[in-house]
Amino acid sequence: MKKISLLTLCTFFLISFYSCKKSKTEEVVVATNDYFLDVTIGGQTYTSKIIGIFGSTNQTGCDTKKYVAQNIGQIDIAKYFIQVDIKHKENQVDFANSTSGNYSVKDNDILIGPTYGNSCNLDLEISVDDLMLSNENTKLQSSGRIHTVSSVTKVSENSTSVKYNITGTFSCSVKNSANILLPITGKYKTFIETLK
Repeated sequence: MKKISLLTLCTFFLISFYSCKKSKTEEVVVATNDYFLDVTIGGQTYTSKIIGIFGSTNQTGCDTKKYVAQNIGQIDIAKYFIQVDIKHKENQVDFANSTSGNYSVKDNDILIGPTYGNSCNLDLEISVDDLMLSNENTKLQSSGRIHTVSSVTKVSENSTSVKYNITGTFSCSVKNSANILLPITGKYKTFIETLK
Protein backbone atom coordinates (compact mmCIF):
# COMPACT_ATOMS: atom_id res chain seq x y z
CA MET A 1 0.00 0.00 0.00
CA LYS A 2 2.86 2.39 0.85
CA LYS A 3 4.47 1.70 -2.53
CA ILE A 4 1.28 2.65 -4.36
CA SER A 5 0.88 5.84 -2.32
CA LEU A 6 4.53 6.78 -2.83
CA LEU A 7 4.21 6.13 -6.58
CA THR A 8 1.07 8.28 -6.73
CA LEU A 9 2.79 11.07 -4.80
CA CYS A 10 5.87 10.97 -7.08
CA THR A 11 3.68 11.02 -10.20
CA PHE A 12 1.72 14.01 -8.87
CA PHE A 13 4.97 15.85 -8.06
CA LEU A 14 6.42 15.26 -11.53
CA ILE A 15 3.24 16.36 -13.29
CA SER A 16 3.08 19.50 -11.13
CA PHE A 17 6.75 20.30 -11.75
CA TYR A 18 6.55 19.95 -15.53
CA SER A 19 3.27 21.85 -15.83
CA CYS A 20 4.85 24.86 -14.08
CA LYS A 21 7.71 25.21 -16.58
CA LYS A 22 7.43 28.36 -18.67
CA SER A 23 7.25 27.99 -22.43
CA LYS A 24 7.47 30.43 -25.30
CA THR A 25 3.85 29.69 -26.19
CA GLU A 26 1.36 31.08 -23.74
CA GLU A 27 -2.31 30.18 -23.80
CA VAL A 28 -5.34 31.80 -22.25
CA VAL A 29 -8.86 30.56 -22.90
CA VAL A 30 -11.44 33.31 -22.75
CA ALA A 31 -15.16 32.55 -22.64
CA THR A 32 -16.94 35.83 -23.12
CA ASN A 33 -19.63 37.54 -25.12
CA ASP A 34 -17.22 40.41 -25.82
CA TYR A 35 -14.49 38.62 -27.81
CA PHE A 36 -15.47 36.68 -30.92
CA LEU A 37 -14.49 35.40 -34.34
CA ASP A 38 -17.12 35.24 -37.13
CA VAL A 39 -16.18 33.52 -40.39
CA THR A 40 -18.40 33.13 -43.46
CA ILE A 41 -17.43 30.38 -45.91
CA GLY A 42 -19.64 28.56 -48.41
CA GLY A 43 -22.48 31.00 -47.66
CA GLN A 44 -22.65 29.94 -44.00
CA THR A 45 -21.48 32.04 -41.04
CA TYR A 46 -19.78 30.34 -38.09
CA THR A 47 -19.11 32.05 -34.78
CA SER A 48 -16.68 31.30 -32.00
CA LYS A 49 -17.23 33.13 -28.72
CA ILE A 50 -14.83 30.93 -26.81
CA ILE A 51 -11.56 32.30 -28.06
CA GLY A 52 -8.48 30.18 -27.40
CA ILE A 53 -5.97 32.99 -27.37
CA PHE A 54 -2.40 31.83 -27.51
CA GLY A 55 0.62 33.56 -28.85
CA SER A 56 3.98 32.38 -29.99
CA THR A 57 6.51 34.99 -28.87
CA ASN A 58 9.91 36.00 -30.19
CA GLN A 59 8.84 35.61 -33.84
CA THR A 60 10.37 37.34 -36.84
CA GLY A 61 8.44 39.63 -39.13
CA CYS A 62 8.99 42.01 -42.01
CA ASP A 63 11.55 44.08 -40.06
CA THR A 64 14.11 43.54 -37.29
CA LYS A 65 11.60 43.87 -34.42
CA LYS A 66 10.33 40.95 -32.31
CA TYR A 67 6.77 39.79 -33.06
CA VAL A 68 4.02 37.66 -31.53
CA ALA A 69 1.86 35.38 -33.67
CA GLN A 70 -1.37 35.77 -31.68
CA ASN A 71 -4.26 33.38 -32.28
CA ILE A 72 -7.63 35.12 -32.65
CA GLY A 73 -9.66 31.94 -32.82
CA GLN A 74 -10.57 28.75 -34.62
CA ILE A 75 -13.65 27.47 -36.37
CA ASP A 76 -13.74 23.68 -36.22
CA ILE A 77 -16.77 22.16 -37.95
CA ALA A 78 -17.41 19.03 -40.03
CA LYS A 79 -16.63 20.78 -43.34
CA TYR A 80 -13.76 23.12 -42.43
CA PHE A 81 -11.06 23.86 -39.92
CA ILE A 82 -10.14 27.56 -39.98
CA GLN A 83 -7.48 29.24 -37.86
CA VAL A 84 -7.02 33.02 -37.76
CA ASP A 85 -4.00 34.75 -36.21
CA ILE A 86 -2.84 38.34 -36.00
CA LYS A 87 0.84 39.24 -35.94
CA HIS A 88 1.90 42.15 -33.75
CA LYS A 89 5.05 43.74 -32.45
CA GLU A 90 5.98 42.18 -29.12
CA ASN A 91 7.37 45.22 -27.30
CA GLN A 92 5.25 48.19 -26.27
CA VAL A 93 7.87 50.69 -27.47
CA ASP A 94 7.49 49.25 -31.01
CA PHE A 95 3.70 48.73 -30.94
CA ALA A 96 2.62 51.98 -29.22
CA ASN A 97 1.93 53.96 -32.42
CA SER A 98 -0.13 51.21 -34.11
CA THR A 99 -3.42 52.45 -35.52
CA SER A 100 -6.50 51.29 -37.35
CA GLY A 101 -6.17 50.90 -41.12
CA ASN A 102 -5.65 48.40 -43.91
CA TYR A 103 -3.22 45.53 -43.44
CA SER A 104 -2.34 42.33 -45.32
CA VAL A 105 -3.83 38.84 -45.21
CA LYS A 106 -1.14 36.14 -45.34
CA ASP A 107 -1.13 32.35 -45.60
CA ASN A 108 -0.76 30.73 -42.18
CA ASP A 109 -0.41 27.19 -43.47
CA ILE A 110 3.09 26.67 -42.06
CA LEU A 111 4.46 25.41 -38.78
CA ILE A 112 5.13 27.97 -36.05
CA GLY A 113 8.86 28.50 -35.63
CA PRO A 114 11.55 31.15 -35.51
CA THR A 115 10.87 32.21 -39.11
CA TYR A 116 7.07 32.08 -38.83
CA GLY A 117 5.80 33.91 -41.88
CA ASN A 118 6.98 37.24 -43.15
CA SER A 119 4.06 39.23 -41.81
CA CYS A 120 4.20 42.80 -40.55
CA ASN A 121 2.51 44.45 -37.58
CA LEU A 122 -1.27 43.78 -37.52
CA ASP A 123 -1.23 41.52 -40.58
CA LEU A 124 -3.80 38.71 -40.46
CA GLU A 125 -2.71 35.11 -41.03
CA ILE A 126 -5.28 32.48 -41.99
CA SER A 127 -5.23 28.75 -42.66
CA VAL A 128 -8.15 26.71 -43.95
CA ASP A 129 -8.48 22.93 -44.18
CA ASP A 130 -11.27 21.58 -46.40
CA LEU A 131 -12.23 18.51 -44.36
CA MET A 132 -14.59 17.21 -47.06
CA LEU A 133 -11.62 16.20 -49.27
CA SER A 134 -8.95 13.55 -48.76
CA ASN A 135 -6.32 16.24 -49.47
CA GLU A 136 -7.48 18.90 -46.97
CA ASN A 137 -4.93 21.56 -48.00
CA THR A 138 -6.02 24.88 -49.45
CA LYS A 139 -4.03 27.69 -51.02
CA LEU A 140 -4.64 31.34 -50.19
CA GLN A 141 -5.27 33.27 -53.41
CA SER A 142 -3.26 36.40 -54.15
CA SER A 143 -6.19 38.62 -55.17
CA GLY A 144 -9.00 39.98 -53.00
CA ARG A 145 -7.11 39.82 -49.70
CA ILE A 146 -8.33 42.62 -47.43
CA HIS A 147 -7.77 43.06 -43.69
CA THR A 148 -9.09 46.23 -42.08
CA VAL A 149 -8.32 46.93 -38.44
CA SER A 150 -11.26 49.05 -37.25
CA SER A 151 -9.88 49.91 -33.82
CA VAL A 152 -6.83 49.50 -31.59
CA THR A 153 -7.86 50.46 -28.04
CA LYS A 154 -5.63 50.40 -24.97
CA VAL A 155 -7.65 48.83 -22.14
CA SER A 156 -5.21 48.20 -19.31
CA GLU A 157 -1.62 48.46 -18.23
CA ASN A 158 0.58 47.13 -15.46
CA SER A 159 4.29 47.21 -14.67
CA THR A 160 5.18 44.59 -17.29
CA SER A 161 2.60 44.78 -20.10
CA VAL A 162 -0.08 46.76 -21.92
CA LYS A 163 -3.35 45.15 -23.09
CA TYR A 164 -5.19 46.29 -26.23
CA ASN A 165 -8.55 45.34 -27.73
CA ILE A 166 -8.44 45.00 -31.51
CA THR A 167 -11.45 44.78 -33.85
CA GLY A 168 -11.40 44.19 -37.56
CA THR A 169 -12.81 42.63 -40.71
CA PHE A 170 -11.23 40.53 -43.43
CA SER A 171 -11.91 38.87 -46.75
CA CYS A 172 -9.93 36.49 -48.94
CA SER A 173 -10.32 33.34 -51.00
CA VAL A 174 -8.69 29.94 -50.85
CA LYS A 175 -8.59 27.24 -53.50
CA ASN A 176 -9.01 23.66 -52.34
CA SER A 177 -7.33 20.56 -53.80
CA ALA A 178 -10.34 20.02 -56.12
CA ASN A 179 -9.55 23.45 -57.63
CA ILE A 180 -12.72 25.03 -56.17
CA LEU A 181 -12.51 28.65 -55.04
CA LEU A 182 -13.87 29.29 -51.53
CA PRO A 183 -14.53 32.99 -50.72
CA ILE A 184 -14.14 33.85 -47.02
CA THR A 185 -15.21 36.91 -45.05
CA GLY A 186 -14.96 37.53 -41.35
CA LYS A 187 -14.88 39.89 -38.43
CA TYR A 188 -13.41 39.69 -34.95
CA LYS A 189 -12.74 41.33 -31.62
CA THR A 190 -9.73 40.07 -29.72
CA PHE A 191 -7.04 41.28 -27.36
CA ILE A 192 -3.27 41.36 -27.46
CA GLU A 193 -0.62 42.20 -24.88
CA THR A 194 2.68 43.96 -25.48
CA LEU A 195 5.68 43.87 -23.14
CA LYS A 196 7.14 46.92 -21.47
